[in-house]
Amino acid sequence: MNECNLSGEKVKLLELWREVAKKYTGENNLHFNFAGFEGKIKRMNSYFKKLQYTGDNEEIRKIIGKIVEEIYARGKTETTLLLDKYNSSEIKSLFLDIYKSDKFNESWVYTFTLKGKKGRKRHLRSYFGELYGTIHIDKHPIRNNASITGLEFFGFKLKGDYQEFESNFDEFKEKCYKKIVGHATKGTAHEVPINLEIDQLFNVIDKLNYSHEKRRMDLIDTLENKEQYKNDAIIKEFYRLLLKLTDNKNKPINDYEQIKIPISKIGGVLMDENLQYWVVAPGYKGEYWEECREHGVIGIGDEEYGDFRRYKNKAEFEKEFKEIYKDVYKDDLEKYNKDPEKSASRTFNYIWNFYRGMKIGDIVAVRSGLKKIVGIGVITSDYYFDPTKVPGTYICHLRDVKWVFTDKAGYEIPQITSRDPVFKLKKDESIEVIKNLIEKLGLNKKIENVHRYIKSSLNFNNLILIKNK
Repeated sequence: MNECNLSGEKVKLLELWREVAKKYTGENNLHFNFAGFEGKIKRMNSYFKKLQYTGDNEEIRKIIGKIVEEIYARGKTETTLLLDKYNSSEIKSLFLDIYKSDKFNESWVYTFTLKGKKGRKRHLRSYFGELYGTIHIDKHPIRNNASITGLEFFGFKLKGDYQEFESNFDEFKEKCYKKIVGHATKGTAHEVPINLEIDQLFNVIDKLNYSHEKRRMDLIDTLENKEQYKNDAIIKEFYRLLLKLTDNKNKPINDYEQIKIPISKIGGVLMDENLQYWVVAPGYKGEYWEECREHGVIGIGDEEYGDFRRYKNKAEFEKEFKEIYKDVYKDDLEKYNKDPEKSASRTFNYIWNFYRGMKIGDIVAVRSGLKKIVGIGVITSDYYFDPTKVPGTYICHLRDVKWVFTDKAGYEIPQITSRDPVFKLKKDESIEVIKNLIEKLGLNKKIENVHRYIKSSLNFNNLILIKNK
């Protein structure tokens, strides 16, 4: 990208953002917030000074907890797990290194890892990207899911490491943001560094993505009912345009047919020949089922792959996915003497099924082990990417699900042949096993009601746009 090659609508969005950021400090439902930043930095610096001079293990844990609470509240779970896995002096050295370093060190990501319940390695790339970027916000950007989504929204294609991310961020800042927006908060009572200003714009773009229906509705309620916003044409125009640009019809991959269950089939949907039945194991042998159940989702890992929606077509996705897979799992592939290409291909196939094969309205059964079903639900959203949705796990590629049956003890069924974490049941005895279980548990009426709800929500995004005109 030699120049700021944005569409007219995205240029307009940045122009509107300039006025919004200049006037408002933000709030939760608007998904940006400039308030209290200076105080946060002062408190953070004082905590790091205390950390340098203490050797007491309990004091180290308390101080690091306070630092994370200031910087990255969502990272509390990961911090606790790190402190439990590594000794306090190691984590102290890590945090001081992050604090003092003038460059992001990729070794942090690969040295300080966590493990899932069954021993699977978890890399904390977003965790370290958020910590480092916030600490050094004057000179460096925050790297998290929202910032990646924001850069991709403006046409930048990203892979995993921080250095590539920062290079793209700086290019966007110099060639687009500074030329169109400038430094919007400069000179205001709520002035923040320009890197944080951009980060908050990216957060708005990410949090109001088309898949987040409740957030979009809460935004409308805030703009229409709060005194400071309801008569402000600029802020309403900014969000109306953003909702349009992030609407379902405008999602990054648009060369596939939109996925909707046929309205005419609602009611007798269990007999619909187009309905698909899926079996998913969230995590190794379903280790993260309880977390998925609690958050109303079904999902898979890993964060290193990033948001699948950034790819233009299946061929591009498959090529880059395999490169990332072979790099991330290099040690495991060598340890177990697996063919890298075959292993990458098999993994890509089930990930593609999760991403593009599943449809809203499909039935998903959750497998624990090979023969036990612990949950049954109806898929109610398209695919989305959110590493913060299911904390304490590596589950980040998600679909919302309305669960109609959950049971820790589960139901034993005949073993289904595939061991893949995601697979579609075929029209044979396998699919009859799940259908019979649904009948046995009396779930048909519950599933029919969910499908009626889906029918009423199909035009949701159009409703938002009409309501904001």
